[in-house]
Amino acid sequence: QLSAAGTLDGLSWSLGLIVGSALGGVAVDQLGLRECLILDSLTFLASAALVRSLPLPRIAAAVHGKLQIGYGDFRELFDELKNHRELWAPILAKCAWGVGAAQLFLLTEFGNEIVGAAAASTGFGLLYSARGAGTALGPAFARRMLGESNRGIRISIAYGFAAAAVFYCIFGLRPPTWIALVCVAGAHGGGSMIWIGAT
Repeated sequence: QLSAAGTLDGLSWSLGLIVGSALGGVAVDQLGLRECLILDSLTFLASAALVRSLPLPRIAAAVHGKLQIGYGDFRELFDELKNHRELWAPILAKCAWGVGAAQLFLLTEFGNEIVGAAAASTGFGLLYSARGAGTALGPAFARRMLGESNRGIRISIAYGFAAAAVFYCIFGLRPPTWIALVCVAGAHGGGSMIWIGAT
């Protein structure tokens, strides 16, 4: 159930990325940057209002001794890592994918080439929508093909790194637009397999 919950959580984030990136790119090119910043701020206010209306349960925090602000969580984390060394592998996997996030700059550069400099934001939005599609499909594919066992999750993380490397190597060759979109989806499908699997 934990694996399914992680997949569903990633899916909700991915759907927002798919729709929001596509609409946002078109909006910037059609309306202008200042107008879109105003619209964006309004969406944050609307989100805050919706979150405020949610009936969240109140759970009392278990505090032992003096309240530790900030550093207490880190201390607890390192204690867990010291006592459970098997946790290092998934944590380092997530860190490795996080370090590789510099590849997102490639999307900015390539956005100009998809639809031309006059509508670069639209191209950028399409690439980010492809990223969202990949993050939605990657964990679902891994879960279906490899299952939810610890071994299956470890294999999916390894496949995720391989997929991200291969697809971004192809993307770096500046292929035609449709191949570029497939490569971005494939690479971030692999990245999402790493992220969700390690979680």
